[in-house]
Amino acid sequence: MSQLLDYFAEIHRSFLHAKGELATEHLIDWLDCQPGEKILEFGIGTGATLIKLISRYKQTKFYGIDVSDLMIVKAIDRLKFCQLDKQAVIEKIVETQFNDVADSYFDKIYVESVLGIQDDESLQTIISLFNRILKPSGKLLLNETIWLESTLPETIHQFNGRVKDKFGIIQSNSTYAYLRDWKLLLIANQFDILKIEEVDNLKEFKRKKNFNEWLSKLFSLLGAVYGKLFLQKEFLLFKETDLKHQPTQKIMAGYLIMALNLKKC
Repeated sequence: MSQLLDYFAEIHRSFLHAKGELATEHLIDWLDCQPGEKILEFGIGTGATLIKLISRYKQTKFYGIDVSDLMIVKAIDRLKFCQLDKQAVIEKIVETQFNDVADSYFDKIYVESVLGIQDDESLQTIISLFNRILKPSGKLLLNETIWLESTLPETIHQFNGRVKDKFGIIQSNSTYAYLRDWKLLLIANQFDILKIEEVDNLKEFKRKKNFNEWLSKLFSLLGAVYGKLFLQKEFLLFKETDLKHQPTQKIMAGYLIMALNLKKC
């Protein structure tokens, strides 16, 4: 696990993806949670999206997994803080345990900015996993930041190299660099693309937060305060490094993607 992601876990960072909380609200709208459904969040981070879902959809069963011990701890802490710790199943999982997940178990899976930072083999393995563990006609929803077609391969490799040297993770996969590559990857794994929208085009809207969501916001705030008080060295390092690696022109875009699992029963 990269030092940057560990730092984000320590400070309870939420909505670490393109267009932040707004994109999450649109993803939730697309998710269309129904009573009795089993829905998986792949890569729960510190659990902020999960709080929104389980506090709104009491009759839906939610699951969350992550490869990071620290993220799992913080997600469980958030659920406890928000008085929702008995409303979801949260577990750590590593790639060697993927085969332990039952076939055709979930109705829907959603992912926010987890797949793009994977290497080629891991990305292929994960998409194949989604096909296997989703039910026939199950839905996969993604929020991923992808290189623009105008961004040259050499720029992608240079940028990924610099970011990995500083943060321990790449910015976004270079083999599946462009949106067309992601479409082909999904199609190759028996998914039909239902809908794609660039997050910069999402309409602004405000939804009234419930009590649990306000507690979640407070949990994030407490983490930010802790970071500024006790992780000042890390804060300054990542802030300075992030500023150094900001591109001078737009080279990426965030997308919401919905795909249908076409496998047969």
